[in-house]
Amino acid sequence: MLDAVTDPSELRTDDPLAGFGPHAPFAREVPDAVSLHRANGRFLAANRPTLEILGRPWAELRGRRVFEFLHPQDRDAVVGLLRRSARRVTVFPPHRLLRGDGTTVWVEVRVRYLEGDQVLAVLRDVSDRIAAERALAESEHRHRSLVEHSPLGVLIFAGGKIAYANPAVAEILGRSPDELVALAPPQVAALVHEADRAMVFSRIQARLVGDTAAPNAYGFRIVRPDGTLRHLEVYSSRVEYDGATAAQTVVVDVTDRIHAQRQLAYAQKMEAVGRLAGGIAHDFNNLLTVVMNEADMLQHHARLDPDSTASLEAVLDAARRASRLTEQLLAFARRKVRKRVPVVIDDAIVALLPLLRRMVGRAVRIDADLRAEDAAVVCDPTELEQVLVNLVLNARDAMQEGTIRIATHVRRKGSARFVGLQVMDDGPGMPPEVARRCFEPFFTTRAEHGGSGLGLATCYAIVDELEGRIDVSSEVGVGTTFEIELPAAAATPQEDVPVAADAAADRRILLVEDEAAVRRALATALGRAGFDVHEASSAEAALEIWNRSGPFRALVTDIMMPGENGFELAERLVAHAPDLEVVLISGYAEDPEVRAAIERSAFAFFAKPFLARTLVDHLEARLGDLRDGAAAET
Repeated sequence: MLDAVTDPSELRTDDPLAGFGPHAPFAREVPDAVSLHRANGRFLAANRPTLEILGRPWAELRGRRVFEFLHPQDRDAVVGLLRRSARRVTVFPPHRLLRGDGTTVWVEVRVRYLEGDQVLAVLRDVSDRIAAERALAESEHRHRSLVEHSPLGVLIFAGGKIAYANPAVAEILGRSPDELVALAPPQVAALVHEADRAMVFSRIQARLVGDTAAPNAYGFRIVRPDGTLRHLEVYSSRVEYDGATAAQTVVVDVTDRIHAQRQLAYAQKMEAVGRLAGGIAHDFNNLLTVVMNEADMLQHHARLDPDSTASLEAVLDAARRASRLTEQLLAFARRKVRKRVPVVIDDAIVALLPLLRRMVGRAVRIDADLRAEDAAVVCDPTELEQVLVNLVLNARDAMQEGTIRIATHVRRKGSARFVGLQVMDDGPGMPPEVARRCFEPFFTTRAEHGGSGLGLATCYAIVDELEGRIDVSSEVGVGTTFEIELPAAAATPQEDVPVAADAAADRRILLVEDEAAVRRALATALGRAGFDVHEASSAEAALEIWNRSGPFRALVTDIMMPGENGFELAERLVAHAPDLEVVLISGYAEDPEVRAAIERSAFAFFAKPFLARTLVDHLEARLGDLRDGAAAET
């Protein structure tokens, strides 16, 4: 115990150690800064380290109160603590003192009250420690700020719990950071999709025990509180957190990327299957054109017994059904040339209802709730018919009896108008795994009943090409609803403009077709109708015939041929003969640019397979009957 060592007379000495009395040698040798004060803070003595810390000579300190050298911002706190010490040993937390050169020094002070009215103080310069602590705090704040504001989720796992979660991962998981930290281990496990749970926590455990062979990057699924599923990609590392080993995990929500990859894969699959379908349909349509026209010719020009006539009709019926299948293939492949016009959707449905009701039979009722009024969509009328027929047949095939409801409406989104079409049934519905795949090409649950798996895929392809959307919702035991939304267009019904027959019209036709059997069938039918037909197997051969025997009144040409295609040939010849009547024929148009150009053109188009007499009727109407014209002149 230090006793009082000085008296008031010692305040006037020039020796800063004099006030320590017999303890002056100790004060001189001790490395710490030691000073002696009155209870009111006046300096009585100070050793050399004290003078060095304060940067002042003893003459400046002698008789002055230590509080005079406190930094103004720290003065109240220090004085208040001193007053509350009640003559107990007190350690003052770090605070600042003003040095003689105007700078500040951080000190930590321990004081002890002695007998009488004296206080012993031991100062320690902690400026370096404070600077280091501040630098560390700033670094931690900076890093915490980076983590808190990072777009990447950050989780720290320790002891089976979440020790830390930043706002980004909280948003991903659908909970607040505090909620995540409060979760018990079983609740933490429940965040992960059940199928991925074992894998995820085995990876975390491997990271905690330092297993370097375990992958530090992997993906899994989580289930949010609202039941939605999110796909995550995580990168895990081992860290020390609050003195314990922990696993730090950086979390990225890749749900949108996964969906985009799936959509891309689906689009690529659709494109690949579409190419195959288009190629098959092209060859098949050429064969069907020959079959249909040869059978039609026999039916109209051969003398057949009743049994042969029935057999021939069966051949034609089979060819027509095969034609409808290729129609679906081409629609799915998006390679059928379309002539699109504004179609008033309610009118089109009303016109189609009798056919639809015959198709579904008496056990299934079709109700219509049409509220689109005069709203129109720009499409090929056969496209709309095909979508409706496929959806209605799909509903009919799903139920023995019940009701199919067709509804339309108009919806506005900003300044844009959309026509909505719903086809609903009260059948057995589809389980989720079937509903998810129902638009996939060749996917069918009715393979044993002859389902092709192309009906709904075709609907999807048509609606997508019309820049619309088609969705399905289904519940087992309740029914299924297909909802289509298409951009609306102003209804501009087109009137048929009769073309007057030209009495002097030439009946010379240039027929260009690379398939010999198709060319023969068409040439025979046109020749029987009184047309003068010149045949060519390519665009190059057609140009030679034109230069040698032209001009012609009409050009009938296939589109897809080796070398120059039929559309390019037609454009070249029309440039020389503007009045040339052009009819394009094709099973499909492979090049999208060619298809688009054909659809914009004024050329007539016949999709294979078709009956040659329909081509004859078209040319008769466009060119007129020469014999009737001549008779009219006379």
